[in-house]
Amino acid sequence: METDKANAGNSVVYDLSRSPITFDFVHFLAYARLSVASATGDATFFLSIIADRWRNITPREVQYSLNDRLWRLHNLIIPICGVTPALLGFEVILSNHLRATPNDSRVVVHCENANYMMRSLLDMFHRSGFDPHLFAAPEIAIQRAKSLFCGAAKPLILALRNSTFEKERNTPTQLIRSITRELTSAGFKVFLIPDQESYLSKEELDLDATVLYEAAYNLPLRLALHEQAAVSICSGGGPTMFVSLAVTKPNIIVVNPMQPDIRISSPEFLMAQGYDVGHEQPLPWIPKNQMWLWNPDSSAETICQAALSL
Repeated sequence: METDKANAGNSVVYDLSRSPITFDFVHFLAYARLSVASATGDATFFLSIIADRWRNITPREVQYSLNDRLWRLHNLIIPICGVTPALLGFEVILSNHLRATPNDSRVVVHCENANYMMRSLLDMFHRSGFDPHLFAAPEIAIQRAKSLFCGAAKPLILALRNSTFEKERNTPTQLIRSITRELTSAGFKVFLIPDQESYLSKEELDLDATVLYEAAYNLPLRLALHEQAAVSICSGGGPTMFVSLAVTKPNIIVVNPMQPDIRISSPEFLMAQGYDVGHEQPLPWIPKNQMWLWNPDSSAETICQAALSL
């Protein structure tokens, strides 16, 4: 690790006392890569994660225990680093020495106005003109994904929300059943990635789908499955932000990204971050094969027709 650090021409800091321990980290990494590439011509960098204390300003953060935060550090933040080829290396610092004596050569980005980096990423994208896609699954995860698909000709991923937090944002179970039946009849083999925060059994859903429990806790595998699938149907939210920034630009249908009664899913909040709310490709780097369905009442038939169009 020290060798990598010594050879790193560009150095970046992510401070968990100022920035979220969520999937919004992916926007930071994209921003950091564009920033250093724009400034130096070299898109690679070394990352320091300061984890001596934690930000505590959002309703979700207030509910996190120390164990919740450590889980997210080791099973979300660090695995994302592992599928970022632009990273020369990274370190986790459990003291404040880097914050207390910052190195002027390092890039430090903080979350401002609770927009979780997206506005900064958009601004840097327009200034630099570089492609922000940066995540790629390792070969061992790709081979595991292929084995889980068992040679299916048209594997389709369902990654729909079923969280214990803000349950009103969850995908109705009946909609999951209807989508699965529609797409199975259209010749797809359906694979379901459940939410980390809940256990969703095949028997509970009463549908002909393979539930990939392993992928809920293994981010490199999750990314590989989306890369190898014919198409993925995903809820709006963190895991989808991660997958949508994959270098391979997999086929994705994003379902129900807007919930007017929930602040972080409201049109006002999303527009403040820079989303073109209502547009099928609401961010300038989203390819045509990634379609966002904004209507919260989208039926299974509408969603399936969108999937078939890709």
